[in-house]
Amino acid sequence: MWVHRFKVQRLRDLPFPIDMLRFDACHPVSQQDISNLTHGFAHLVELEHRCADKEWEPTDRRWASFGWQVV
Repeated sequence: MWVHRFKVQRLRDLPFPIDMLRFDACHPVSQQDISNLTHGFAHLVELEHRCADKEWEPTDRRWASFGWQVV
């Protein structure tokens, strides 16, 4: 099992795309990240994805289409 951590950063004044958590099968790393998402204060969020694929990567272009950049 591989653990992939990555961060996404808000580029435009758009809400966090909650459905991307399902799409990339990831979840926020910390309680602070969860709290920021819940209250709409998120500008930089650390996420985690676990899978058997060592080469897995988040879907950069899809995140960008929602105004968030994988950093």
